Amino acid sequence: MTGLSTMRRLFDVELLINIAARSAVGILSAIVLSLIVWWGTRIFLRLNPADLGLGMYFLTQAAIIGGAATVAVVLSWWNTQSSRRVQWLSTALTLGATVFSAWLFNEIRGIETHYALARGVLRVEVFSV
Repeated sequence: MTGLSTMRRLFDVELLINIAARSAVGILSAIVLSLIVWWGTRIFLRLNPADLGLGMYFLTQAAIIGGAATVAVVLSWWNTQSSRRVQWLSTALTLGATVFSAWLFNEIRGIETHYALARGVLRVEVFSV
């Protein structure tokens, strides 16, 4: 019975190492690929928030960054033994999660630059006597 528990522990350690390695590769490659694609689109597309409107600009940026991150994450977690349905479902869910998280990051960052999560903020002057 001790051989079985030793095998189970080895399997658990192997699984943890696999998860850690895939996570590290996925996160690092997603960051690098997102930055490269974002930098490239800034050079070649020249998106202007004044032309698009702030909401559409944030959504466009989120799609660019999230789409690039999706490619890296899906490739690092791709399992050839899964069915095509599961592969496409995981790709779609990853795309939704990365685009949403990039959009949310842009919106939260916008709070600091005096935009708000939805329609902007009303700035009221403060008088000091």
